[in-house]
Amino acid sequence: MQLLTDTLATPLPPIPGSTPVYTPVAVTVDGSLLAIWATSRDTTSAGAFRQDTLWESRLEAGQWSRPRPIWAHGELTWHPRKFTVTAVDSTVVVAFPASDSTKSPRAGVAIMTRSRRGWQRRWIGTSEFLTGAAVLLPLSSSEFLVAVTGSLDFESLHAMNSIYVIRVSTGGIVHPPRISLLRDVKGSHAVEPSVFRSSGGVHVVWRQPGDQSFSPDSIVEATSTNEGATWTLTSAASLETNTLGLSVLPLHDGDAIAAALDLQRWRIITLRRISNRWTLGAQTFPDAKTIPMMTKTGNRLSIMFAHTRSSPGPTGPYDAPVLVRTSRALHCEPPPATRARERLRAPPRGKSTLK
Repeated sequence: MQLLTDTLATPLPPIPGSTPVYTPVAVTVDGSLLAIWATSRDTTSAGAFRQDTLWESRLEAGQWSRPRPIWAHGELTWHPRKFTVTAVDSTVVVAFPASDSTKSPRAGVAIMTRSRRGWQRRWIGTSEFLTGAAVLLPLSSSEFLVAVTGSLDFESLHAMNSIYVIRVSTGGIVHPPRISLLRDVKGSHAVEPSVFRSSGGVHVVWRQPGDQSFSPDSIVEATSTNEGATWTLTSAASLETNTLGLSVLPLHDGDAIAAALDLQRWRIITLRRISNRWTLGAQTFPDAKTIPMMTKTGNRLSIMFAHTRSSPGPTGPYDAPVLVRTSRALHCEPPPATRARERLRAPPRGKSTLK
């Protein structure tokens, strides 16, 4: 497993045994890189769903520090779109679904902050069932809003399939968490939440699969104008298909763009948020094989996903992954998107780059 930049490929440090590494994430802290990833003691394919340890390592002078476990208290969920890693000033903040058999209720959200004093952990139990996702938005250096999907059984709030938010403090004076139920989805469920803020308030967006088989998914938004004290459902729009990997990227003050993989036509669909409403975009990208990744650099927005293309191999043609990146300017009428294709450095079938 590697961390990559335009000029550097540095392997992550090995850990004892043959434990596979899940979803390594890098964050910049005080001018250096900190890598965080998960492992499981179950080395079979089922281990991806039974992660139990979170690790960290820091890149200093071109060398990774010895891996150190920072969470080993029970099962955790460490997959894309399921957790948050961010930096607030010089503090790293991590939020992820987890379960701890020593707590009651045993499942909920772990919020960890890393400063010069080391890691501090805040545990919030919300249910007996492992939650689906936990995405975090800093409100200040010690106040955070976490949007969570899954079961909720907290004081007077009870919902088997729901999306809810937790306002939590991690500073010197720790107040009890404040939990607000955004929606009891009942026969369906909420997935792939995102949270961002604008001058109009704080916004939580999620994908809601259709109630019936093959009925289209929806994108739903709730907004708070008082820092999470109360919430109102403000927008809902049909995606007109079944999707996976909804990703939301805020633009300038309230505008946003979203993208997801259309599982019926295998293309990337786009959505726009304008004037507090979500609508399907006219632009789509065909022949997609993976969920989209979106980034914004300056005035340019990029969407990346993968194709597969036939490539010659030692025993004949095989399907090779090709990364597609499409980008456009943000502050003008969108011209035709420019695309670049880069063949991923995957070895031919039967070959390995590991030694």
